[in-house]
Amino acid sequence: MAAASFIPLTDASARLNAFPLKGARYASREIPLDPAEIPVIGPARCIKRLCQTPTQRVLISIIDGTRNRHAMHDPEYCFRGSGWLSTERHSFAIPGGTACRLELKKDSLASEALFWFSNGQSRHSSPAKVWLQSAARRLSFGLGGPAPVLILISPAIPGTPINWQTLIEEMPELANL
Repeated sequence: MAAASFIPLTDASARLNAFPLKGARYASREIPLDPAEIPVIGPARCIKRLCQTPTQRVLISIIDGTRNRHAMHDPEYCFRGSGWLSTERHSFAIPGGTACRLELKKDSLASEALFWFSNGQSRHSSPAKVWLQSAARRLSFGLGGPAPVLILISPAIPGTPINWQTLIEEMPELANL
């Protein structure tokens, strides 16, 4: 087990680098991490973008936890830490798997977020499953499958309603992560 921590693992950089800033039905731009996000992400790789589709504006964060597996966690913890209460969790079908749609509340404001984990082959919303996938990768010196990433999407302006199905259709490149 100790040897596994000294073997450098292949990360998900190729998949993150292949996620374009612009698609047929959206455009995006990189934005910096919030100061509170920096210590949580640590040495993990994260891209954060403001994305505009013809009908919606969202924030997308994609985290590759290869260099910091603690950055790969249930996003509900971060929402709770910033004052949001998760009131409901719903399964949401995405190409190749299932995401989790969170209903959130902060004071009198209601909002939503969508997240899932992907190793490029399977997509799911289980923090326990991604932990097992990551452990299998470390113990098999990277042979246990590709690096998982966390994809988190939220409205650019909290409380703005998002049509998640339309968003996924407008950004099909998300399925390649």
